Amino acid sequence: MRTITLILCLIAFGMVNVIAKEGISLEQEVKEYDQIFSKIAKKRIGIDGTMIDKINNPFIVQTVEHNTSDITAPVQTPEYALEAIVNQRVKINGQWYGIHETIESYKIVKITQKSATLANEIETKELFIRTKNGNNVKILSK
Repeated sequence: MRTITLILCLIAFGMVNVIAKEGISLEQEVKEYDQIFSKIAKKRIGIDGTMIDKINNPFIVQTVEHNTSDITAPVQTPEYALEAIVNQRVKINGQWYGIHETIESYKIVKITQKSATLANEIETKELFIRTKNGNNVKILSK
């Protein structure tokens, strides 16, 4: 009987200890939330009315007239015409090139039986042998 009473007392003491610790952590949480609420409750100072009146309306589009004499013509990309493919060599615009050779800013990266692929840092062009209507170029962006 004494052992049962002793065990019950130890269990009760343990439960009281756990409840007390929960009360302390709950009290700590309340303090943290009180600090957060006190920071939120502080009055914030924003911009004054005169500054707001000076700001341009973002919903009104303002046009600026440009002097047309300063505008230069856009840079045109060169046209490439694939004329022939023979043994990993291609004839483009009358010149023969091999794989990994460069044509202006492009490098020949791939030659197949039906096409040649040119690439630079910005784009990739796949040339096909010229047809009557000139639809022989497909441009792929990286």
